[in-house]
Amino acid sequence: MIHYQPEEKLSETHYKFTKLASYRCHSEPVEVSAIGNYIAVGDAMRGPSLLQFIQNSGDSTSTSVDVSASATPSNAAAESSSSSTKKDTPLKPKPAYQLVEVARTFDHFWTTSCQLLDQDTVLAADSVGRVVLFQRNKEAVGEFEGLKLVKSCYYVGNDVVNRIKLCKASFPCSVQK
Repeated sequence: MIHYQPEEKLSETHYKFTKLASYRCHSEPVEVSAIGNYIAVGDAMRGPSLLQFIQNSGDSTSTSVDVSASATPSNAAAESSSSSTKKDTPLKPKPAYQLVEVARTFDHFWTTSCQLLDQDTVLAADSVGRVVLFQRNKEAVGEFEGLKLVKSCYYVGNDVVNRIKLCKASFPCSVQK
C-alpha cells in the first residue's frame, strides 16, 4: 500500500506524483477505508489492520544507541562491573512521512470487506458470513496488548458480504399511526 501526493500538473490529464509513505500487507489487501489520518486495510488472510499516517518532525533522529540493553540475566553479574556505554553509530533518519500500524487482529480472518467507522473501530466481514465489529484495545497494559483489535460483537448471516459502505441517511424519528 503506497500513499502518493500529486506534485505538479503536467497537462489536463497527466500529473506527477511523489511517493510519501508505504505499508506492506501480509498477503493481499482486499479493501481500504480512511477517515482523517487513520486507514483500515482489510487483508485477505490476516484480517483488518488499522494504520495511522504520520508526518514526522525534522529532529526525529538520534546519533547514539544504547548497547548495554542486550544484557541477559545469566551474564548480568559479569556486566555489573562494566559501566553502561553508549556507542556513536549513525542511524537512518526517520522518513518525513510514515504509515504506522497502530492495531490489528491476531486471529485468522478471511476478510472480504472492511469499513473504518472511527479512529478506533473497524467493521469487517469474512468469507464465512460473519460481520464483526473490531475495536482498538485502549485499556491495554503492555505494548503488545495495545496493538490488538478486539472483537466487540459479531453477527453471523451465512452470506458473504462483498462491500460495506457508510451512508449518511436521515430518517424521520416520529412514527405515524
